[in-house]
Amino acid sequence: MNPAISPIKSGEPHYVGSDILISEHVIDDATCQEIMSYADAHAGQPAYVGKRREDSKVENTYTDAFIADRIDLIDDPVMKKKMNTICENYYRQLVEPYFNMKVEWFEIPHLLRYPPGGKCTLHADAENWDEEEYQWIRGIDRDYSSIIYFNSGYSGGCLAFPDLNIRLTAGNGMIVTFPSDHRFAHEVEPMTEGVRYSCVMWAAAVGTPRCNRMVTDHIVRLRNPQD
Repeated sequence: MNPAISPIKSGEPHYVGSDILISEHVIDDATCQEIMSYADAHAGQPAYVGKRREDSKVENTYTDAFIADRIDLIDDPVMKKKMNTICENYYRQLVEPYFNMKVEWFEIPHLLRYPPGGKCTLHADAENWDEEEYQWIRGIDRDYSSIIYFNSGYSGGCLAFPDLNIRLTAGNGMIVTFPSDHRFAHEVEPMTEGVRYSCVMWAAAVGTPRCNRMVTDHIVRLRNPQD
């Protein structure tokens, strides 16, 4: 097991597969500090969960299940370009060869700043549980989820996969990637001390099923579907 990963419940079976990619020291310390300072300067907007209504429009919902500052980069061309370049290089150089696939697009990332009390409860990034159908339903075109960590040294705030009985302790400049489906449902455990700075991003692979629920202005295309 990677030393960054530990069991949530000691002595019980835990995930030992290879579908979680942990890449350490991808981001240098100076860049991490720059991005954390940027997040501090632009904090104040609460994180939200986007839910699709019956008319297919997305409605942003604010909930106690997700407590963090969300810093969107859509309207900041300089920081957006910096983060998009980091993401593109990471996907091309590390994610594609590891998972033996090609990324068609990735969503423009956004920064998250978790203060004490911050958290994100258990969820899957691409699927929702349908009570009537009694099954998981893909609701958005995401195949791989990634989280960039810009700092460590805080208390709480671990990325946890309860169904897999593992949690991840972050390191500065680390990026972790895993499939976006319900097998890898995850949560950010409540923060108790310090501030956790991270960035979330999602990618769609070439050739996977599409439900065509993606805002095209919010993606960076790396390839055409037939590539």
